[in-house]
Amino acid sequence: MSDKNRDSEPRETIARLESKIDEIVRTVAEKIVPVIGQRAVTETLQGLLPDALKVAVDEWRQAPLHVQITAIRGWRTDAAGEEHSPIPKRATRGSSGYDLYYCPPPGVSALWLRAQPAIQQTGVSVDKKGCVTIYPGSAALLPTGIAVAIPEGCEAQVRSRSGLATRGIVVDNSPGTVDSDYRIENKPGIPTGYKATDSSHQQPAEVKVLLRNHGLESVEFKPGDRIAQLVLCEVLEGEFTEVPVDKWAETVGESERAGGFGSTG
Repeated sequence: MSDKNRDSEPRETIARLESKIDEIVRTVAEKIVPVIGQRAVTETLQGLLPDALKVAVDEWRQAPLHVQITAIRGWRTDAAGEEHSPIPKRATRGSSGYDLYYCPPPGVSALWLRAQPAIQQTGVSVDKKGCVTIYPGSAALLPTGIAVAIPEGCEAQVRSRSGLATRGIVVDNSPGTVDSDYRIENKPGIPTGYKATDSSHQQPAEVKVLLRNHGLESVEFKPGDRIAQLVLCEVLEGEFTEVPVDKWAETVGESERAGGFGSTG
């Protein structure tokens, strides 16, 4: 199955797919089969439906998810000044997450890293090479140098790295979420290190990682260091039906489980 077909595939539950296919089967049987044979043909097709549906769903799930990504900037670490790409990569073929790298813009400062309202701590410092130090109890919003366009019906989760977590460094809002409509930022000016695309200052929305130091020692990050991982996930669309509280038991059915929050220990 091609990426194009995958992108246009409706995000529906298997139950809904079964209902739609069953309706099509009945319609076809009514039109092309004599009345005497309708029931036999319908039952035969319905018997084949589960296997055919499973194959289709398995193919859809195994097809790679097409994600558009752009490098807003790279980073330079060697004497030759070669720019390195911030495009996420998997450490191994079996890795669920794609590594995200710390990719500061030129002239980054501690003030720049604390520019968001949620970051008010002063325990962050940056040297002239862009290396950032997060002191115990403090947090910093580290840029990754990339923007991603997640297909509708999916999300990208920003998760902590286990190696950093052992040192007390975790994604503060773990898991962070990159929604499918996270696309464009309108900037009052073009910050240093961004590539201007048009006169309106519309820029790709950069993925940033909110890291907090829960450990007892300060931790330094150099440009190009791995700071988190990006995991692609499917999002199911829910259809909510409001039910009066006095009709809850008879509407949703009784359950053997009793109690509410914390009832399972």
